[in-house]
Amino acid sequence: MAETDNRLGNNQEEKIDIISSLVKGWKMFKKTWWLLLILVIVSAGVTFSCVKIFYTPIYEASASFTVSSGDASYNSDYMTSISMAQLSATFPYILESGALKNVVCEDLGVDTLPGTITASVLEETNLFQIKVTSENAQMASDILESVINNYPSVARYIIGNTVLTMLDNTGVPTYPVNSISLKKELIKGGLIACGIYLILLMIMAAARKTVSSEEDLKRYMSIRCLASIPKTYIKRRSSKHQQLMLIDHKVTPAFSEAISTLRIRVLRQLKERKEQVVLITSASESEGKTTIVCNLALSCALKGYRTLLIDGDLRNPSVDKQFGIHSSKGIEHVLNGEINAEETLVKYGDTSLDILPGVQPVHYNKVAALLNSDRMKQIIDRFRKEYDYIFIDTPPCNMMQDAAALTGVSDGVLMIIRQDYIARDRILAAMELLAETGVRILGYVINSEETGIGSYGYGRYGYGKYGYGKYGKEKYGYGSKSEKSEKNLKAMGNRAENGTK
Repeated sequence: MAETDNRLGNNQEEKIDIISSLVKGWKMFKKTWWLLLILVIVSAGVTFSCVKIFYTPIYEASASFTVSSGDASYNSDYMTSISMAQLSATFPYILESGALKNVVCEDLGVDTLPGTITASVLEETNLFQIKVTSENAQMASDILESVINNYPSVARYIIGNTVLTMLDNTGVPTYPVNSISLKKELIKGGLIACGIYLILLMIMAAARKTVSSEEDLKRYMSIRCLASIPKTYIKRRSSKHQQLMLIDHKVTPAFSEAISTLRIRVLRQLKERKEQVVLITSASESEGKTTIVCNLALSCALKGYRTLLIDGDLRNPSVDKQFGIHSSKGIEHVLNGEINAEETLVKYGDTSLDILPGVQPVHYNKVAALLNSDRMKQIIDRFRKEYDYIFIDTPPCNMMQDAAALTGVSDGVLMIIRQDYIARDRILAAMELLAETGVRILGYVINSEETGIGSYGYGRYGYGKYGYGKYGKEKYGYGSKSEKSEKNLKAMGNRAENGTK
């Protein structure tokens, strides 16, 4: 029984791997279809050019005729039964023999025969055909005429007198028999390009060790997947920048349901442990982290919870843009002691959501000091008493230490992972960095998930570029997962299950 279960499990894993490979291949095709187009154009052009450069036209002249004995003393019936058998056997040999070729060369005044002579016999008849091919059309016709004129004299020594009766003659050929077909060459080049692209596609799909589904991370860590957010496309109707928000009537039901599922699962964990503050981060930029945290906070507020959203990305604040709000003062001014936190709060519409936005990017030399300051801790401690839940948007933890600095004031961390976007090792490295801080991982979210060929596209509206280059990067080593990483990730998974920091 156990062996049967193992076999079923192995078969299931194989099916999942095959489906996963096909999905990755399709996604890779959608991203690199332009490469196929380039390969087809280049390959078709190269194929046609090579054929054109090395092409040599071949012209063919042919004639059909009958061969009969010129000796009238023979009985016609005898000729039919005996001579025709000899002619059928010897005629092609004579035409292709060196003796006839020498005679033809002498007749044409050339040293080497500039063509090829072939002969064929229609079985059980006295019908014969001669074909002459040459690179020159006139020469092909001249060789054929010389063969017809000189054949009887050569054949006399082998089968006696013969008479050739011409039935048809093509004359000087007009077109080569090996004409180049543009259509065929383009098709041939296209097929070659498709073969090359298919090989490249398989190599790229196999080398792309990204996360496509929850199963891709299960074998490496025990962190729970809290939700899968589908790709959603918002049509641009004007030059105004649009963002993906729950209150927009254009948002698909699938997106709204996914955010609701995420809210329910996150709040369930927080309520069980009487926690409030959640830090949201990702392993890399452009994973849709800000879009998810803004919608998660708004979803909580729409359910009546007193919710605070803090823009903890001091290097590149974007929460205000996501909500379309404008403020002259932000969290950077509060941390610098220029203004009180209450004066910077922005109430979002008629909801119970308050936003502590960022207004201006902070110089990278000052970010760490502000995030680790006592004032930051005092702000969070004070707001814990005023709000049910607090969400903090932070930069990618693999690129900056900002997220790690804020884990000290957070009760848990939510990791956003964009489907099929960055290498799995980078995600594991990010999880390891968080594990080393001792913070509890609530789970992770698969963002921008594609469930089929016809799925919606997130496009250029939900994401964007951080542009962290001008603020400076810190390298964390995105190499393969080490033994230490495995221990940290396992310990992190145990903390998530046991609910301890």
